[in-house]
Amino acid sequence: MTQIALADQIATGATLATGEGAESIAAALIRRLSWLEGEAGASRLVRPLEEDLFQ
Repeated sequence: MTQIALADQIATGATLATGEGAESIAAALIRRLSWLEGEAGASRLVRPLEEDLFQ
């Protein structure tokens, strides 16, 4: 099952915008970003050890 992590999506977009390595820019400015904060936080992304592929 895929869990959507907004912070991961923002970080991925910033990496695409700034580049990696020698061509990188020091920072990315995220404008006009809005979302509704849900009741569940990042703790919902933590999987039980038996389901965790990256232990």
